[in-house]
Amino acid sequence: MSMFSGLGRSGHPARLGLTALALLMLFSNSTPTQAQNNSLGDYGDAPDTTNHFGLPMYAYPDGPAPRPEANYPTVVDIGAGGPQGPWHRNPSARSWLGALAGSEEANADQAPDADGALNIRPVAGHQGRADYDRADGHTLPTGVIDLPECDLTTFTYGVSGAAGVAGHYDYVNVWFDFNEDGDWEDSFGCVDAGGIGRTVSEWAVQNQVVAVGAGPNILVTPGFTSGHSGTAGRIWMRITLTEVVVASSFYDGSGPLTGYQFGETSDILLRPTAPASKQTMQAANGGTSYAPEVSYYHTY
Repeated sequence: MSMFSGLGRSGHPARLGLTALALLMLFSNSTPTQAQNNSLGDYGDAPDTTNHFGLPMYAYPDGPAPRPEANYPTVVDIGAGGPQGPWHRNPSARSWLGALAGSEEANADQAPDADGALNIRPVAGHQGRADYDRADGHTLPTGVIDLPECDLTTFTYGVSGAAGVAGHYDYVNVWFDFNEDGDWEDSFGCVDAGGIGRTVSEWAVQNQVVAVGAGPNILVTPGFTSGHSGTAGRIWMRITLTEVVVASSFYDGSGPLTGYQFGETSDILLRPTAPASKQTMQAANGGTSYAPEVSYYHTY
């Protein structure tokens, strides 16, 4: 398992400098300035501080202070430096995650968007909307993932092949913000219940080869170690399906400037179901800041 650390994307400035007039427009809920008009395709919907609105976002706005900024690579801007979000040029042509083919948009935070809502929409005060890609809500057949503390686990997910598509192999990669610091860049050590030291990598599933045929395919990840060292009580997860191997340079959940030809990226805000003391987090997250899919994890 690879181990990664360092600042990476964290702390990067927003992509777009804003004049006073632009700020006034943003506070009026206008659309973002078109700094880069990307081709239609499927993009992620995790919050991203380096967005075209120029407004930083919290990773977990309802979590305890200090709240980390969201440094998940989601927005794509080939004119800016730093990691770019993954995007898929033909999300419904060959295979995709879950039951529904990915909807197409110009960018994670730019119109047009086929499902009627921008994937992310920052507003002042590090708040905003995220998790608004309405076509990625059926990636997890049961909606539940078991993420035990410092132990091996797996989860079940769905991939669909287009009607009449020939059987083929794709690649699946999964990231979890296990330490809840607003990125997918880290690894850390933990000690399991038996006293054995383990390594938790936020790049939890690395290039799983999956056989895909036309119609629904139910798959299971290889085993990976999960762990928790944060305090937010929620975890952003990214799962990406691609036709090619994800390079090690994209260890943080980012993607190539040219995008991927096929596949889909689904970002999911996981919320715990137990213990009971965590239920208030689940209830609080139903407010106006985010509108996540109904996806939960068992153990915290």
